[in-house]
Order: sequence, then C-alpha cells, then structure tokens
Amino acid sequence: MSLGPFALHLYNSGRNEQLFSLMSLDWMSLKFKITKAHNSFIDDVELAAKAARASCPPNVVQFITTRLIAETLKSFATNVSPEILAALARLGEIDLAVNYVELMNNLELQIRSYRLLASITRERGLPRRANEMETIAASLEQRFTTGFQELRPTSELLSRIHAGDKTAMRWYYGVTTYPNVWPGNILPATPTETLLGIDEAMQLADDEEKAHILGDLIGRMTAEHDTRSLTDLVERLKRDTRYAYRPESLASAAVALATLHDNVTALSVADLLDPKYARDLIMNGVDDETAGYYAMDYGFAIARLEARHRSLRRGVLEAIIADLALRAKRKAIDDAIAASRMVDQLEVTDVWIDVARLLLAHEQGEELPARNALAKTTHVSQRKEELFAGMSAALASVGNTDKSEQVLYQIKDVSLRLNVQGHIITIYLSRNQPELVATAINAVQVSKDERVQMAIANAVFEGSLANTPSDLIESALSLVGSQGEKYARVASQKRAALAFTRSGDLGRAISIAESIMHQGRQGSGQKDRDDDAYSFFLRCKSEATEIHSHVCQVLAASNELDQAIGLIQDMDPESNFESNVDGIAEALGAVAASAAKAGDTQRLDVVLELTQGINNSWNKPVALALVCRAIASRGDLETALANSDDGYNTARSNAAKNHVRAAVAFEQFRRGQFDSAFETLKVISDMDTRARTIKDFAESLTSNTQILLPRLIGAAHGVNDSRFRPAAINGIALASARLLDADGLGAAFEAALGLDQDTEKVEALRGVAHALVASGSFNGLRLLIKTINQIDALWARIDALQEVTNAYASIGNVDAVIGLLIDELDQIKGNGRDVLFYFLSVVSASIAKLDRGKTLWAIYLKLTEVEKWW
Repeated sequence: MSLGPFALHLYNSGRNEQLFSLMSLDWMSLKFKITKAHNSFIDDVELAAKAARASCPPNVVQFITTRLIAETLKSFATNVSPEILAALARLGEIDLAVNYVELMNNLELQIRSYRLLASITRERGLPRRANEMETIAASLEQRFTTGFQELRPTSELLSRIHAGDKTAMRWYYGVTTYPNVWPGNILPATPTETLLGIDEAMQLADDEEKAHILGDLIGRMTAEHDTRSLTDLVERLKRDTRYAYRPESLASAAVALATLHDNVTALSVADLLDPKYARDLIMNGVDDETAGYYAMDYGFAIARLEARHRSLRRGVLEAIIADLALRAKRKAIDDAIAASRMVDQLEVTDVWIDVARLLLAHEQGEELPARNALAKTTHVSQRKEELFAGMSAALASVGNTDKSEQVLYQIKDVSLRLNVQGHIITIYLSRNQPELVATAINAVQVSKDERVQMAIANAVFEGSLANTPSDLIESALSLVGSQGEKYARVASQKRAALAFTRSGDLGRAISIAESIMHQGRQGSGQKDRDDDAYSFFLRCKSEATEIHSHVCQVLAASNELDQAIGLIQDMDPESNFESNVDGIAEALGAVAASAAKAGDTQRLDVVLELTQGINNSWNKPVALALVCRAIASRGDLETALANSDDGYNTARSNAAKNHVRAAVAFEQFRRGQFDSAFETLKVISDMDTRARTIKDFAESLTSNTQILLPRLIGAAHGVNDSRFRPAAINGIALASARLLDADGLGAAFEAALGLDQDTEKVEALRGVAHALVASGSFNGLRLLIKTINQIDALWARIDALQEVTNAYASIGNVDAVIGLLIDELDQIKGNGRDVLFYFLSVVSASIAKLDRGKTLWAIYLKLTEVEKWW
C-alpha cells in the first residue's frame, strides 16, 4: 500500500492506536522526503485528530498532540518570509515554495506570497501557473476584506481605535500595506498620505505595534521605490526620540535605504543608533558596487546593537538573504550563515541557513537536496514558557510536587520561574504544608543570588495565612538580610510584619515597624540637606504606618477597640504627613466598623473626632469616607452624609464623598427604600463607584426582590463609561444565576455583548460560571458558553472559557471539561503555536483537577516529546 492512503485506511478501519503511532518524527520525515512538503503529513495529522475526538471518551492527550504538530508546522511555514520563497522559486523550486504558502496561517502573508510567486512564475515562462496563483490571491483578498466590512468607513475605524479596539488597530495597520485590497478608498493610496493619516492610531498604539506599523510602511515604500516618502519618515524618526520602537524602525529604514542605494542617508540613520562603532562597520561596505554588501555590514552592526529585538533580527536577516544570498556569491552566503548564527543562539531561524545552502548548491551546479528546508525555530517561545508556568502551578495545586518542580525547571526565563516558584509557595501555604515551604527556604539559604532569596522570602510573606508558623516567617525574613537595595529591603520587611500580623504575632510585627523607622531616621536629616535620605525616611514612615494600620485592624476585629485607638493616636493622625498607603484612614475605618457593629456609640464618636482632627487632604477624605460608611451601616444616614464633607475640593475628596453616597444608597436599598436608593445612585458622579454600587444592589437581592433586576439592568446601561460597566453587569449576572432568573441572566449576557471591548465583555462575565455551577443552573452555563462564543477576539474568548472549564472542573464534571477543551481547540486551530500554548496555559488548572494531574502530566510529556522534533 502506498503511503498516501495508509493513514486513511487505518482511520476507516478504526485502528486508532496504529494511526496515533504515525504521529512521529520518523513518519513526518519519510513523507517529507518523498513529497518535499508537509501537506500530506498534516492530512494524516487531521485524521488522527478526528479519531481522537471520536474516541469514547475523547482522547484529549492525542487530540492536543495532533493540534501541536499541525500548529507547529503551520507556524514554521508562516515564519518563512515571501522573499525567501521568492529565492526558492527563482531556483525552480516553485512547488516547494507553494507548499510553504499553503501551510501559512497568516492571510496577509499568503496574499503577498502568492502575488510574488505569481510574478516570478510568469517571468519563468509559466503563465498558466501564474494565473492560478493570482486567482488564489484574489480569493484570499476577498476573504480578507469580507470579514471586516464594518471597519470600512475611516471615521468609524478611527473611533474604534480611539476606544482601544485592538482588532480595528490591527486591520487599520494591515491596509497600509494592501490599500488595493480595500474597496471604497478607506485609506489614502500613497505611503506619504497614509503616514500623515496614521498619526492618531500611532498615538494610541503600544511600542510593539508602532514598530509593526512603521515596518509595514517602510516595506511598502521600498517595494514602490518611494525614496522620498522613506526619507520623510526618517526625518520624523530623527525628531521623535521618546519611544522604544525607534531603534527597530530606524534599523528597518536603514536597510531599506541601503536597498534603494541611498547610502548617505542610510549612514546618517545608522549614526543615530550608535555612533561609536556602527559607522565603522558599515563603512566597510559602502563603496561596494552592490547595496547588498552594505546590508550585510549593517546586519552585523545591528545584530550586535539591538539583539533583544526579535523583529529587528528577522528584518535584518531577511534583508541579508534577499540582497546577498540571491546573488549566489560564495562569500555573501557564508556571511549570511555566520550572521544568522551570531544574532542569538536561542533564536536562530534555520530556514535562512537552509536557503543559503540551497543557493550555494545551485551555484556549484549540484542537485538541490531533497531535504527539510522548513523554518525550524530553536528559540525559546515566551508563550511556551508561560505554558510550563501554568502547568507547574497546576500540578502543585493538586499535590504533584515532584512533577511540578520537574516542569518548573524547564522554564528558562528566570523572572518567570521565580514568579511561579512564589505562586507554588503560596499554594503550599494555603494547603497547610509548611514543610514544603521550609524546604524551598533551605534550598536558597546557601544561594548567593540576592534576587532569588528576596523573591522566595516575599512569596512566603505574601502567602502567609493565620495558620502559618511564626518560625517559618522568621526563617524567610533571614533571607532578606541587611544587604541589597534599601527600598526593596524595607518593603520586604514590611511584608514580613504583615505576615506576622496575620499569624497573630502582633508584638513581632510592631518590633519590625520600629526597626524600619530606625533605618529611616539614620542619616535622614533635613529635607534640603539630602533629598534621597529624606525620601527614604518618608518611605520608612509610610511602611511603618501600614504595619500599625494592619495591627489596628486585627485588634478591631477582636473588639480590642481601646488598644486599637491608642495605637492610632501613636500613629499621629493630626500630623501633616501624607501616608501613601492610607494606613491611618484604614485603621480608623476598621475601628469604626467594629464599633458600629457592636452598637458602641461612645467609641464611634471618639473615632469620628479623631478623623475630624486629621490635618491633611490626603488621609482625611478617605478616613471620613470609611468612618461615615460605618455610621451609615447603623442606619444614621443623615449623620453619615453630613460628616462626609472634609472641606477640601480635591479629586480624593470628591471620590470619598461618592463612597459615602454609595454606602448610604446601599443601606437604603437593603432596608427596602428602593426609590430613595436609586435616587442616591444618580448623584454618584464617579462611574466606577456607581457601577460597583449597582453590583452591591444586585448581590443583595433575594427571591422577594428579584423583580428589581430589569431596573438594575437599566441602571447599568446608565454607567456611561464602558470601562466600569462590566462590574455592574457582572453583579447582575451573578444575582440572576443565584436566583435562577433566566430572563435576568439573558438580559445581563446581552448587556455584556453590547460592551465595546472584548476584554470588557470577559470582565462582565467573569465569575458568573462559578455562580451558575453553585446554583445548579446548567441551562445558564450553556447560555454562558453560547455568549462567550460570540466574542470576536480569540484571546478574550479563551480567557472567558477558562472560567467555565474551572467551574465544571470544580464539580468534577470530566466530560464537560474535555468537551469544552476539544471544542475550543477545534475553533482556535490555524492561529499558530502561540495561541495553542496560551490556551493550554489558561486551562491547565482545570485539566489538573480532573484526575489530580495525571492527564496534564501526559500532555506535558507529549509536548516535550514533539518539541524535540524541531
């Protein structure tokens, strides 16, 4: 039997295990050797995916394996630039180039690649083949346009960009490269006009997006030999020194100028990057008759100067291949290979080396080797790192400590690994496993890396709970020591004091506060004598105030009100010192709340008097708001409102007054004074506070008051800032789920979908899944899933589905979790490896809960096995 139908034969005969065994490096290599492409192997992979999905129960490990293989091959094909494919086509390898294009998961690159290959094929005297490619490109262009018809009017597009719509941004940038694709003259036709019209979007984009925009523009200017527009852009970049995207854009512009033979301007651009030695390197090739050698020297210079920029490396190396390797000069090819290896050993894209070797073989009259010239990246993907982080934390959360550590040490990014270690320590503390925390502390005791020691210590402090042994906190505190940066050291000591407070060791917490103040007083002097010493003194006083505040809150919760009030008086509430942590205000609020709850009017009056005596516009508004909220909770609404005015007219003061109004409105609502509550709600000017108050209203509803849900939906629509409306909608959806009110839930979901941004939609739906599970509303969960699937942005949809899978996993519904995983994996296919890694990272916790990490571990082993193929 030939290789072609073998996998299909296995699939049709139900021999799934044999079919799964074909998902191997040997089978992939064999099929590539015969077909010189991976398309046939991917067909087999898709058959295995269908078999894994149809298994009973679905074979989730094999299904994820097939998705990883397919997405990897497509991502690597997408990494091959159209210029490299053009090089292959010029050598007669048209079929090989087309195979790469077919696998691409980037529609824009496919269009450009087909256009370029069609042009080269026509030049080689193959008009019929060229026409086929142009027809495919036209079909793809139609798809490219049809999906975004709503973005056509420029004014609407810019308004959506202004609202932060990343989809609109991305497609706005995309059309700068392909204006002919978009009917109706959405954007000006020339690069210069586009550059002028894109300013508003540039102001709203982040640095990476800015570099992408300008890179597209520079590429278009180069393709059109538009030297004037390119020079205008360079002048703009010279003037704009504020942004991190500038080096990348200048590098792209310099390579483009070299390609257009404008060496004088290119040199001036290079001088902007590093005048110390870039010019010397570049000068070596300026007098050469070909601009390509200039690009080579420039590539070496920039690779050394800006190695951290992946897009810069890629752009420079593409220029090297396009301008040098195509000339089939032995020295140029050797230099291209050397440059590729030099840039970064963690990020060498082997396709450039492969193509250079193919060109060299062609120059020497050798037969082109039938081998895998696909873009194989050996760099460490950040998304893969994040996936390992998610897996490690998930395995730790279900008690698989050894496996968790094994995955943890696959993370090469030190900062990310430390973050995960900190998260795992928090898990150990929450599971009351101090012995595992002690092991982690002992492991770094002998380390001389202060950053590692500080990270572990801070993780212990942040994760400590009431049952955390004091000696464990003390042991972590010993890691902080007396060395290192003083601000970071004091911040860690404060975290330790707060951990002692949670564990009940208030005396130790206060002693640390005194130690911090002692450090601040040493050499503090006068403000005009030493600004840094005085600044450090203020920081120490602020940190000590926060410690005392938390101690007061613990005392207040234990009804030790006199002791708490005494400590507040020691904190000197009448001073002009403005605490940047609102410690005094929070302490007063905690004592007031406990006094109000106990009906202790005398002490509540004492707290109010202390609050009125605060003598600065920073602490006083917040303190009054907290105390007046406590007064309102007793039902004395008029007194609360009357005392909430601090006499200041500042943003903090107005915000504090809004908090008091919110407390009054909630008390009115809770007491059945609904009309008054909604009237008070209207005078809350801060939309964030108003939205959260609506959420409080919703969460206090009972079966007797759920008739108010439509009124709350109307109030949510009245929150005229879309950034804060999700909080109100979330509260309404939670209440509807708890009360099993299908109409209210449907209205809340409809309101969520009506929000402007996909991230806002996710925020509005966040947490609802758990409420639906807790209430047994599985019809509501189905409605939630249907709502989530209407979210356009892929990343946002994945985030929202994470909540649903976690909810199902929390009740042990294995079938529902696996079904959701496979459905979403089917939906995200074709979007690349990074999307797959991201999806798996966010659902790792859900998978771990299914069988205490057994399935997750099997997925990890499969992932690492497949990754070794490349």
